[in-house]
Amino acid sequence: MPVCKGLGVELQIDEDLIVENPEVSLLDKASSLYGDMRKHRKKPNANWMRGEVLALAADMKIDLDVPYKALPESFKQQFLYGSNGKEVSLAYENSKGRSGVITRPVEGAVNLVQRLANDTKSKAGLDSMKRFMSKNKCSRCDGERLLEEGRLVHVEGTRYPELMNMSMDKIRKWCHMTYKSMSPEDKQKTLPLLQKIHARLLRIENVGLSYISLGRSIPSLSGGEAQRLKLASQFGTGLSNILYIMDEPSKGLHPRDYHFLMEAIVDLKNHGNTVVMVEHKDQFKQIADMHITMGPKAGKYGGEVVGIYYKDQMDAKSIIDEVLVLENGGSGKGTNCITMKDVETHNLKKVSVKIPIGKMTAVIGVSGSGKSSLISKTLFPHMEGYLGRAVDERGIFSEINGLENINDVSYVNQKSIGSNSRSNPATYTGVFDSIRKCYSLLESAKERKFGKEHFSFNSKKGQCTDCSGLGEVSVNMHYMEDIYIPCSTCHGKRYNEKVLEVNRKGFTIGDILEMEISEVLPLFEDEIEIYNKLLMLEKVGLGYLNLGQSASTLSGGEAQRIKLAKELYRKKL
Repeated sequence: MPVCKGLGVELQIDEDLIVENPEVSLLDKASSLYGDMRKHRKKPNANWMRGEVLALAADMKIDLDVPYKALPESFKQQFLYGSNGKEVSLAYENSKGRSGVITRPVEGAVNLVQRLANDTKSKAGLDSMKRFMSKNKCSRCDGERLLEEGRLVHVEGTRYPELMNMSMDKIRKWCHMTYKSMSPEDKQKTLPLLQKIHARLLRIENVGLSYISLGRSIPSLSGGEAQRLKLASQFGTGLSNILYIMDEPSKGLHPRDYHFLMEAIVDLKNHGNTVVMVEHKDQFKQIADMHITMGPKAGKYGGEVVGIYYKDQMDAKSIIDEVLVLENGGSGKGTNCITMKDVETHNLKKVSVKIPIGKMTAVIGVSGSGKSSLISKTLFPHMEGYLGRAVDERGIFSEINGLENINDVSYVNQKSIGSNSRSNPATYTGVFDSIRKCYSLLESAKERKFGKEHFSFNSKKGQCTDCSGLGEVSVNMHYMEDIYIPCSTCHGKRYNEKVLEVNRKGFTIGDILEMEISEVLPLFEDEIEIYNKLLMLEKVGLGYLNLGQSASTLSGGEAQRIKLAKELYRKKL
């Protein structure tokens, strides 16, 4: 029976994740699965999950005050995998005076996690168990993704799984060598197929991805690698009269890799295709035949065409990007560091680095050099696991030290902060909770017996009944995508008439959501918490956004800065 369903990896319970802190005792939370065992030992109850550990220790005469790593291997084996049918006993008395003795075999932590994971029907329950699991090679196919019979087939001595682990350039060489070693009859059969394979591999090499293995998973690629791979799928296809729209194709690419992408884009144009790209990099702007300049500023202050220039009108002078290195506070010698040793995640080759704590470190390099693998795919997930949070996949390394000097970790990327009209900068940052509370404390709100919930557009107590607090209603277009128009009852204000009668300094809470952050800021100068949250949004350059602007309309950069503002304010507290 298939185990990994062709993925080559499976979730397996990890002993090291069950006992996260082996330097301390089981009584002192060596394992988050069992929590505070010392408290349970003082007042044992009928909870056998924790009780079996105490009963096993008593039966084997083990001192649980000893750090977990110093406990006998015989106890660790039964603690993790059970007593193999041998029964142990625990006497207990609960808070109501009920007492008794439980006698059962020890199930073991690994078996307990497996049972709970299999029995749970909720996503939250499964996620809580995944904290104790890690992705490992499939126990049946050993990471080769195929059943036994598929793994035995070979072409000129090379099996399919072995080919999947080769880089693109090595596979292209393999195609040549394999063709040469074939019989004339086999050459005739395979020539068209090998020519197609060769052409596609060459397209991938032409965008600078010759080093990637054929079986590399898409999520493990860096942003620049994924961008170039998308282009390679179109590059060299021979298609013409196609419109290609590219949103910052250089995003994630190192300047040294620009020429791969620029050559591919020019080739698309030369094949009779139309290319429209949104770009900021001068190198990419210089290969365009026409520039359309939008502006003059961001948000509602932009949206205009401020210039159209053709190739013969453009300044041909090349602008070279400069890297400015600022030294602040010396070289960092003698400071605490996060030490990463022998990191082998994805294409990293036993990399060891030290990252100084309290300094700004820029991880730079060409696209695909392993920047994301080192930080996003190794350091960040390990730090999350260290803090007791659920982690889907961890990197490969021998050890990471120095995390005891870090209190928390924040990962800010360009993913959306929400995908519906109810999510906006105000709700995401939490400032809207404070604004709602402020409105509920007004005398006019108290007279109407309005609480904080009346000023939530998600609550039936305050929301417009016709649009359910969205401020817009959908119009069914049958065979086309639905369109949204402002609600005719609340006119986009989201609230019912009674709530909109309450105003502060002449503005209702519906007005506040429609105003720009920079306009709202002076209205709450006397409310320190609200003011500081709004000020942080303005400091990261988002003063032009409407406070209630739908998250689905924000760009990736705007979403990233909202996340950054939230984290900066949280760290400031």
